[in-house]
Amino acid sequence: MGKYKEKVNNTPKQKKIKKKLEELGHTNVEVWWEQLESACEMCGMGGGYMFCSDQETLYPIGYSLEDALDTIENASWLDIRKDK
Repeated sequence: MGKYKEKVNNTPKQKKIKKKLEELGHTNVEVWWEQLESACEMCGMGGGYMFCSDQETLYPIGYSLEDALDTIENASWLDIRKDK
């Protein structure tokens, strides 16, 4: 049971995202998928891959595996390793 969702880190895609975030220094990573749906007016879509860790409370990371991996690779603020 995860902090926000019951099923976390239980698919190959979620495990791949988790591994990439751990490589950047995140600990106790939980990754899950939320059904895509309309969000509030003028907000775009809601859902997709989400994660939380000891370092991030709750963060939407992408609508697809490719989006999530691209975000992890290009969002420098996600890299929290001490010696980069």
